[in-house]
Amino acid sequence: MKRISEVDREDLKWTIPFISLGKFWELKTKENVVAILQWEKMFDSSVIGETAYGKWILKRVGGHKYLKLLPEGIDAGPFQNDSIIVAKLRFKTRSISVNLRSETTYQIQFAKVMLSFRGIAFLDSGNSVVSFRPRKSVITKKVWVETTISDQFVKSPELSLLLLMGGFIIIRYYL
Repeated sequence: MKRISEVDREDLKWTIPFISLGKFWELKTKENVVAILQWEKMFDSSVIGETAYGKWILKRVGGHKYLKLLPEGIDAGPFQNDSIIVAKLRFKTRSISVNLRSETTYQIQFAKVMLSFRGIAFLDSGNSVVSFRPRKSVITKKVWVETTISDQFVKSPELSLLLLMGGFIIIRYYL
């Protein structure tokens, strides 16, 4: 698996490998895989996310109010032991924020046209750093998620976490 800074990001997409039957998704360019999301069960509330930087568990807790990102191998209760949580996604009525352990907070913007969902973007100071746009082929019915990363954000240590969280949100809730 390659680091995102080592690959050409021109054609970066979350896709379903042919053999996975939807149990795992890969974030890849034409030739290189840079991240994986893998469900143990098809509609499970926890997912294993992997990048070149390590493995994490994304776990939905508190109904649909929180999404926690934990280092692999650690099982934290729904609202316990926040010191080991790498990131926490908090869904509020009109806004969603991501609080990372590094004290950085990103806002999530949902793109809609009329009532149709068009994608999401993580914002830092109002500027998009990572965006996700779901796509579907009318002919083959194949689905994928186009992913765009700001050039200034490519070397950020938080990039892999936002890629995993954004991929999970789009795949779990919008595809």
